Amino acid sequence: MLKNLPGQRIGAKAWFDYFSAFLAEELGFEACRLNPCLLRGEKAVLLVHVDDVVVKGNYKYIHEVFVPKVRSKFDASLSTMTKVGEKIAFLKRTYQRLDDGILITPGHYIENMLEIFEGHYGTVRGQKVPCDGAIQVEDVSPELNGEESTTFRSLVGMGIYLSQERLDISFTIKELASKMSRPTVTAMSRLKKLLGYLKQTMDYAMKLVIPESGKGLRCNSGCGYILESYSDSDWAGNKAHRRSTSAAVHLVNGCTVFATSRSQKVVSLSSAEAELHALVAAVADGVYIRGCMEFLCGRTMEHFALVDNTAAKQIANKKGVGKIRHLAGKVLWIQDYTSSGRIKVVQIPTDLNLADVGTKPLAVARTKALLYCIGMVHGDDGSAVGEAEFEETQRKHEVAKKIKSMAKTLGTIMAIGSLEGVNGQEMVLDEKCYDYENVNVLEGDMVNTSWWSLSMTWALACICMVLAISAVMWVGLLAWKASRKFKQKLVELEERTEAAEEMARGSSVLSQALMRRMNTQDCIYGKDS
Repeated sequence: MLKNLPGQRIGAKAWFDYFSAFLAEELGFEACRLNPCLLRGEKAVLLVHVDDVVVKGNYKYIHEVFVPKVRSKFDASLSTMTKVGEKIAFLKRTYQRLDDGILITPGHYIENMLEIFEGHYGTVRGQKVPCDGAIQVEDVSPELNGEESTTFRSLVGMGIYLSQERLDISFTIKELASKMSRPTVTAMSRLKKLLGYLKQTMDYAMKLVIPESGKGLRCNSGCGYILESYSDSDWAGNKAHRRSTSAAVHLVNGCTVFATSRSQKVVSLSSAEAELHALVAAVADGVYIRGCMEFLCGRTMEHFALVDNTAAKQIANKKGVGKIRHLAGKVLWIQDYTSSGRIKVVQIPTDLNLADVGTKPLAVARTKALLYCIGMVHGDDGSAVGEAEFEETQRKHEVAKKIKSMAKTLGTIMAIGSLEGVNGQEMVLDEKCYDYENVNVLEGDMVNTSWWSLSMTWALACICMVLAISAVMWVGLLAWKASRKFKQKLVELEERTEAAEEMARGSSVLSQALMRRMNTQDCIYGKDS
């Protein structure tokens, strides 16, 4: 190991083999098969990244056994996070212990990115969203020169590292990273918009709350540990190459641990196919996370895959490929996992699918509502991001559920009323055959039965009318707000125009005065001569 040159890959491998062998022989640690950087001992677990190590375990064992043993062989410094308020730094991230969890703050990447960009191109203005729909339009702008291309690649590289904690920029960074081979002027302007959003949300941080046994964000289980893998896709959203975007968010007992946003390798022929690709990618990542967690905890974990597409769920839960033979490999793999019980595919509403944050450009309210579920907070005061937006989303979801339930109930009542009318009519005809003296009573019965059906029809018509009127009023309100904003913009434009005209008139008067003064001076000089 001592004969390797610094910076070489073989040197890093030799160091890792040497250090992991020391931990195994001297302290009895066992390496994970899926990720050898994870090691488990009798009273502690640890993660090794070159010469940086984070350890979790028994306090007495770490301070009296582990640390002295390591220091007997290597030069090592130690920082602990045992009390509320204490912080440690690992891989350029800061971890702070709170009363109810851990706060993860990214490093100084945002400040460094803004300093580099503003040093070249001037001040960046704050933005409310990281990108807009134009990022999915074909880019035909000219390429950047060599120096600007280097700056672009450096900033996007920092953004890739930052996106592991900032899930709200994962889609934007994914789109910008696709331009790193040949950066363009338009790509640089989109990077500027992203930097404006980061400047506006510089205090965002991720919070991991203390988990409850067997309780996830949407699913519960009798098992102590539960993994929820949310998957979603944007079918053919990119207008340049029409490849869909797959996104996934993974939670362990309600705490976000990993997220991805990737462009699919093939062009999907339908939204169900795109959702299936996203589901398989999410489950594959989830299998890896589950294996690592079971190794560290020494206990089994139940895995749920949550999707918002009915077709993808049905394909995963049935047998055989059917009419999608070109997807046989992925279909059979996911069906094998579901049939064996290793994962459970669950359908959720689109509004509650966390993976939507990495599929496409979203509105401000939608982004903040998803960040609230993910666990994003303001690092300064610890308040949750998007709590009001999430409550509004929940309210709309509940209203939609009630309307749907009411429609089903009315349909059932209408069907029962129609059946009762038929039965009543048949009963009247039967009684007419035997009783000729109470014809008026029987006719009255027929009128009552018809009145029941008529009343139900009238009630349904009234409800539909009320809903239609409400929809028209809502559209009218939106149109009124839009017209009001348009009028305000028009007034501002008129004011700016008047100000510009006033400045023009002032400059004209000033120029005329200067001309008169120059003419007067010319005349005076002419007389003197």
